Amino acid sequence: MGGNSREGQPNSSLSKSCSHANKLYAGGKAKPLKAPKKEKKELDEDEIAYRDKQKAGMRQHCQRRAQGQAR
Repeated sequence: MGGNSREGQPNSSLSKSCSHANKLYAGGKAKPLKAPKKEKKELDEDEIAYRDKQKAGMRQHCQRRAQGQAR
């Protein structure tokens, strides 16, 4: 269309930037590193009693809430 056609000619500035971008972003977003597995600690009697008390309190709370919604 007008004498100065660039069809068939590689665009040198575009090809340089694309090859550089491919090196930086190859494969998409980087995956986060996995955290090491946590060691399970042994619970003593006080911790077990505390957890049981918390669970019992949560059960009571849920039951009261369910009764309030049923009305």
